[in-house]
Amino acid sequence: MRLEAHRDAMFAGERINNTEDRAVKHWLLRGGGTRGDADSEAVRETLEAMLTYAEQVGADTEITDVVNIGIGGSDLGPQMAVAALDAHVIEGKRFHFVSNIDGHELARVLRPLQPRSTLFLIASKTFTTLETMTNARSAKHWFYDKGGTDTARHFAALTTNVEAARAFGISTTFGFWDWVGGRYSLWSAIGLPIAIAIGAPGFRKLLAGAEAMDRHFREQPLERNLPVRPGLLDVWYRNFHRFGSRSIAPYHSALRRLPAYLQQLEMESNGKSVDAGGQPLPFDTSPVLWGEPGTNGQHAYFQMLHPGTERVPVEFIAVREPAHELPAHHELLLANALAQSQALMQGKPDSGGHRDFPGNRPSTFFLLDALTPASLARCWRCTSTACSPAGACGASTASTSGAWSWARCWRRTSRSGWRAAASKASTRPPRACCGGSAQVERLAAKPGLVGNRCWAVGLPTPIMPPGKVPEE
Repeated sequence: MRLEAHRDAMFAGERINNTEDRAVKHWLLRGGGTRGDADSEAVRETLEAMLTYAEQVGADTEITDVVNIGIGGSDLGPQMAVAALDAHVIEGKRFHFVSNIDGHELARVLRPLQPRSTLFLIASKTFTTLETMTNARSAKHWFYDKGGTDTARHFAALTTNVEAARAFGISTTFGFWDWVGGRYSLWSAIGLPIAIAIGAPGFRKLLAGAEAMDRHFREQPLERNLPVRPGLLDVWYRNFHRFGSRSIAPYHSALRRLPAYLQQLEMESNGKSVDAGGQPLPFDTSPVLWGEPGTNGQHAYFQMLHPGTERVPVEFIAVREPAHELPAHHELLLANALAQSQALMQGKPDSGGHRDFPGNRPSTFFLLDALTPASLARCWRCTSTACSPAGACGASTASTSGAWSWARCWRRTSRSGWRAAASKASTRPPRACCGGSAQVERLAAKPGLVGNRCWAVGLPTPIMPPGKVPEE
């Protein structure tokens, strides 16, 4: 099958990036290589050097603020990760991210800082990116204007252009390779701000969690392969139902930057109009990704999601255990998430019409037991790896499935019983939904079907007819 061949070619190090004639080996960054292989050894050496430096910065009490200057993958991944893992961030450090060439952003970040306590990380593979280098030069001018004197101590570069970094006055550099695309670079030296934030042990757990999902993708049969099924499902949604967008609704404030991260990951990866051979595609590719953390989104665009004329698959992400001790908050948060997914599926009739919710709106519900480096990495890799199956089919990428089992559990519980619902949904064994290479064809043979269901890890199971709620 084309998908399996594409996957295996990537893990074999073949040059599947045919437009740049490069291999796609970002999986090596997460520990998927073998000892003795030159690239694997280079990755290990760079990782050890980076983590040693991260620990030194973490132990340096004089450095209180770390400013990452980058854009695209050099900003979105690290920024999302540091925010998501806020509960694991070491004490005594504040993290700031600057990407926009608009000087207002850099000026706002610099305003409360002092040169003697600030470390700048300049993240640019070529050290020539316009936005990054404009901000880097302005940061350097600010540093000297405010009395800073030791550029070597207060600036580090994440780049392959060591000579340009040295000319800038930077002596500490960490590089990466041309087979690392920006969208997957947070696992490389670009992840230095993450490593400083959560420490070397935390970063190793992040890599281990991601590598576990890589192994799953590489070894499991297609019918039980987590990233494969949502990736193929997106072909179904995008091209058979003509759903033009997907909403990301993380019900955890620490995941507030996840929609922006996924926008680049999926839309830049699969937002193409030609196939791998350069020929025009006769079908649609990437959907538009957008979203806002819950419950904020409920007071903004959910009114459109429920009764609106446009059907938008929604991807819910929730965390079962909170990282705070404030009473009632988390129960209310998860109650809202569960209720929204149920309402999208079931709908609610209204004879007057104004409050009629038709239901049968597809959604996914991902549940993490807790927001840790390892669990977060597994979730990211499940979502990001779905780019590969959809891309291999020449179509777009997504992770959209329904929340039938969640709604089913939720109907049996009250708001205070959300823990039982979460436990039931996360422990029930998944059923296979499709078989091998016939997956897309089988879905396409049922043009009237939209809704479907999932478990806590986002496993889709058989699609159900429109407007029909499964029997208890």
